[in-house]
Amino acid sequence: SSVKKPVLYLGGVLLLCTSALARDATPDVSLGDPVYRTLDRFEARGWLADVPSIRPITRLEAARLVLQVLRRADAGTALSRTELGDLQRHRVEFVGELQALGYRGPTGKGASGGGGPGGMDFDVLSDSVRSLTFSPLVRQELVLLRGDGQARETVSQTVVGGVIRGRYGERIGFRVHHFEAREWSSRGRASRDEVMAGPIDEVRLGGKTADFRETGFQAIWATRWFDLDIGKGTMAWGPGRTGGLFLGGKVPPFGMVRLRASYGRVRFVHAVCLLKARPGLLDATGKLRSKHMTVHRLEVALPKTLRLGLQEGVVYGDRGPEFIYLPPASVLLAAQTYLGDRDNTVIGLDVSARPARNLKVYACLFLDDLAKLSFSAFANKPA
Repeated sequence: SSVKKPVLYLGGVLLLCTSALARDATPDVSLGDPVYRTLDRFEARGWLADVPSIRPITRLEAARLVLQVLRRADAGTALSRTELGDLQRHRVEFVGELQALGYRGPTGKGASGGGGPGGMDFDVLSDSVRSLTFSPLVRQELVLLRGDGQARETVSQTVVGGVIRGRYGERIGFRVHHFEAREWSSRGRASRDEVMAGPIDEVRLGGKTADFRETGFQAIWATRWFDLDIGKGTMAWGPGRTGGLFLGGKVPPFGMVRLRASYGRVRFVHAVCLLKARPGLLDATGKLRSKHMTVHRLEVALPKTLRLGLQEGVVYGDRGPEFIYLPPASVLLAAQTYLGDRDNTVIGLDVSARPARNLKVYACLFLDDLAKLSFSAFANKPA
């Protein structure tokens, strides 16, 4: 029947996905972590062969990649002082995961790891079954804007918060973070768009100050076939220096339910997301508008350093979640056609390669609300 076919197809996909991401209940590494720059650098150099462009990645996966670099560095491969400093910071940050992977190299004086870049952990509870770790977050930044034809401005940003993460056995993991922040400027702040810090969720303006906060969480259930998590966070898919063309991480965190799986060189992720409409937008009944997004991406790492990515997504609102968009095996373009072509569909295709050492090239194609599968169709307009 028409119902059984998608169910059987979904079951086949999940049975195939039994490799790298399975049984990984470690929480994600936030998209702002410097480890991503380090991994991209050494991937371009040819030291790493499988750095995924589906991000964020988990702490265990980040540690596996960092371990490959550490082993070459420990073997005497020449590195700059900056690169050695970066590796030492990552060695401290992921010390628990590195030790679980069998690495026994130096880990930094008095450090037991870090929940964020350069952070230090406090192990509240740790044994062979359970762990609970707290990582404080304190950051002060001063920015002086001078020259280039812009008005002189001095900006001070203060951030105070922390991260709690833990696990129970091999299947359950979690992460919660929260921070309070204040931005002071020598010039007044009249709107949210003038606040330098970003991305931010809620902001309160008060003359020369802007107060904002952020809370995110992740609860993970790892199985033999796939990993399922629910939480509030961000994602970035596809190659790019500052984020992918399809999904970029420079947005406030949003709610999501996500499935991740892999088999060998193939990775798949599917996410059902609850977005927050711009403040003040109301629907026809006078209520705050609802907004939903469903996206998935298939990524294949081919031999000879070639990687292909295919993704699609749909954004819709002013109604509850559509069941036809929820299954991971759903073809979203066909599903929204079935619902009457009233939603915004997007399709993305990207390819990346490393043709030579220290060189990585990539190309991305992004199609937004394609009316017909013909570039010359009158209904389609280039951006």
